[in-house]
Amino acid sequence: MAEAAQAPDPLAGLIDIPLPPPVSLLPQTWPSRIAIVLLVAGLIGGVWWVLRWWRANRYRRAALAELAGIERMCSSPSAVIPGEPRQQRDPGSKYPGIGQTGATGVHGSRLSRRAALGRDDSRDVTSALALLVRRTALAAFPRQEVASLAGPAWLAFLDRSYGGDGFSHGAGRVLSLSPYEPQRSGAGGADMRPLIDLVHRWIRNHHD
Repeated sequence: MAEAAQAPDPLAGLIDIPLPPPVSLLPQTWPSRIAIVLLVAGLIGGVWWVLRWWRANRYRRAALAELAGIERMCSSPSAVIPGEPRQQRDPGSKYPGIGQTGATGVHGSRLSRRAALGRDDSRDVTSALALLVRRTALAAFPRQEVASLAGPAWLAFLDRSYGGDGFSHGAGRVLSLSPYEPQRSGAGGADMRPLIDLVHRWIRNHHD
């Protein structure tokens, strides 16, 4: 009697609602899968290209940094080329601060002197620019292609490598001598700006 009097469970006949399967995060169609693969490959290729470009242009950044030091040398009579250790002034020097020392340039070369620019003598700066251009070219191009060039042939090569004529017909003509030879004449400090600008443009824009 007690069992017959017990009320039935009202929830006993309910059936659980089946839940849908979880949605996959993977693309469901082949075109979308191919698009994602191409996107990932493009990102990897882009990162690789940027790293390769950055490493290939290390010499260019080093040359621009050294050129900035030469510009400071033009604006200050006592300035020295960046990285150069200080040294006592040569008593026989015509200008204060000129001595014989070394400075590290592009890819480890040594610029074996301190230079200061007088108002009427820019031979030291011109020689520093000529040496900087020569070392940069040796870092950027095959040595056998540029090592033997001098004079007009050297200036023509520089013009071809950046697509201008500033070396053969402009301020760069003073670089026709070998950078290791003394310059026969120099311009005043105010006249160095066109040459510095030309060297800056060449360092940034030269190409094979």
